[in-house]
Amino acid sequence: MPTEWIRADEVEAFADGWRVYDARFDEITGAVNAAASEVMPQALMADAERVREESRATVPLVWRALESGDWGSVEERFDGRGRLFATYGLDIDAWADFVLHGQQVATPMLVEAYAEDPQHLGRVLSAVQAFWRRVVGVARRRYVQTLAELAESRRIALLRSEARYRRLAESGIVGTMIADTSGRIIEANDAFLRMIDYTQEEVRAGKLRWDDLTPPGWLHVSDQLLSEVAQTGVARPREKRYRRRDGTLVPVLVGVAALEPPETITFVLDLSERQRLEEQLRQSQKLEAIGSLAGGVAHDFNNLLSVILSDCDLLLDDLERDSPLREEVEEIRRAGDRASALTAQLLAFSRKQVLRPRVIDLQSVVRGMEPLIKRLVGSPIQLHLAIRVEQARVFADPHQLEQVLMNLIVNARDAMAQGGTLTVVLEERDVDPAEAEVFGLSAQRHLVLRVSDTGQGMDKATSARVFEPFFSTKGERGTGLGLSTVFGIVRQHHGAIAVDSELGRGTTFTVFLPGTERQDEPNVAIDITADLRGPETILIVEDEADVRRVLVEVLRRNGYVVLDAPDGHEALEKASAHSGIIDLLLTDLVMPLMSGREVAQRFRELRPAARIIYMSGYSADTHFNQGPLALDAAFIAKPITPRALLEGIRAALDHSLGVDQVLAQGAVSSAVTNAT
Repeated sequence: MPTEWIRADEVEAFADGWRVYDARFDEITGAVNAAASEVMPQALMADAERVREESRATVPLVWRALESGDWGSVEERFDGRGRLFATYGLDIDAWADFVLHGQQVATPMLVEAYAEDPQHLGRVLSAVQAFWRRVVGVARRRYVQTLAELAESRRIALLRSEARYRRLAESGIVGTMIADTSGRIIEANDAFLRMIDYTQEEVRAGKLRWDDLTPPGWLHVSDQLLSEVAQTGVARPREKRYRRRDGTLVPVLVGVAALEPPETITFVLDLSERQRLEEQLRQSQKLEAIGSLAGGVAHDFNNLLSVILSDCDLLLDDLERDSPLREEVEEIRRAGDRASALTAQLLAFSRKQVLRPRVIDLQSVVRGMEPLIKRLVGSPIQLHLAIRVEQARVFADPHQLEQVLMNLIVNARDAMAQGGTLTVVLEERDVDPAEAEVFGLSAQRHLVLRVSDTGQGMDKATSARVFEPFFSTKGERGTGLGLSTVFGIVRQHHGAIAVDSELGRGTTFTVFLPGTERQDEPNVAIDITADLRGPETILIVEDEADVRRVLVEVLRRNGYVVLDAPDGHEALEKASAHSGIIDLLLTDLVMPLMSGREVAQRFRELRPAARIIYMSGYSADTHFNQGPLALDAAFIAKPITPRALLEGIRAALDHSLGVDQVLAQGAVSSAVTNAT
């Protein structure tokens, strides 16, 4: 409103005075600039032209206010002037002196203009001075108000900053402590104190010092941090160790920043979990290398056992029942069986054994084993079984998973000779990214099986080796293959296993298995005819001469017509040149020049009606998953015995095959190509 700036009876006088200002604007502003230089800081007096232009911008605003009677735009301009000065911390009083002094400079011009009418001159001077005093008052009012607003916003920002710091300090994620330059810890949050196992009371009592918590071998890192803080105010993060109350060392990442002298603030990140995962990764890589070696040895050994076991069986068939040699041959046969079992465990560890997977409910497997587990652990041990999932479908070999659980149960029982508590938990969860990276797991829902005992536990050196083949803590009672077998079975099912153990606190084994949305499948079994003989023609492809000789001998003894070849090229030539029917191809998978898979594919083009059986000391997982094979392909694992060979061949020849069907039972490890 006009009355807020100048009274209505003063408007005309003020307008007369403004006309004088406007007519002689450059002369007046020049004089004002000269006067301003005496009262304004040089920083505000960049040049006279800038001040003149700023003054000139006021002229149209005032004229419009005079014409309309609305002085809002004028007030807004000087409101802004007050905010500007307050925001940038400039002196409002110097500016006010500049404005008011400028009017004193212009007064002689008004006197000259209205010299003939002194009474009107008085009204003009009064109106003009009232206007500029109002200008100064509005700017000062906004200046004070803005200062208050800035102070309040800074107070709120400080409170928020304090809240953020408090949240950081109390979060338990990052340890923080405040110390002086002598190394005395003045304050510390709970996260830091948990790392070192001390209390707030001990901090307040001044009992903790930075260097006392640092082992001698890491004091040089403390010196580097303090030196860098002294030079730059901030020390980049470095890894070091802190000593806990019990003397154990905690790996940490430490960064330091200077506060008000002589204090510094230190941020500490516990690296224990990261180092644990790194160690698990190194252990996993180590086991992968051992597994590759074990798998290769087992493959070659299975070829030797195929010859030993088959020749023993053939020899026993030829010996009379009362022959004095029979007992020695049977002893060789039993030794071969023991060697075969040992080789099977090595194959399990190296993830090369044959699986018969199907969709199963893991909780049914666990519940079905509960009576057996109770008998195994006995009365001194309390069993707690907790199944925390409604559906636990996995694509797995149920017998292999039973072996996993049984081995873990037996180990837990043996660790609690004086009794204790055995806990088996089945649940589901998503693995976190760190676990997925370390264990090579896929980003999906996993079933988690935990077996925990309250036994004596293991130290870190022992727990790091528990999955190695032939490593045992049981002395002569253990073979050292139980947990290595578990490791291989779990990994072959695209899962992972971890061990968490500490002396005096027991052991927990955690198994991760990927879940599946597929529905349960029936377990289809095929009966094998009692008569294993046959007149069919079979083509054998095997690069090991002794193995090939035994296979040919067994089949010919049982009426089969046999063609044999040491490699794929010769086999395909014989298949092409043979004038009669070839009913079945029996081929090794791992061969030089041409793999059994390639042989089968090219053989199928020549003999589309023939059945195919693969054999190898390795599992189908290694070779079968590389692409589609013939639908009628089965698999027999080495070492091959005459009985297993004949059962597998009759199963393939006598029964129509379907995906995921098991072809032979008992000693025969055979499954359809797409089973794994």
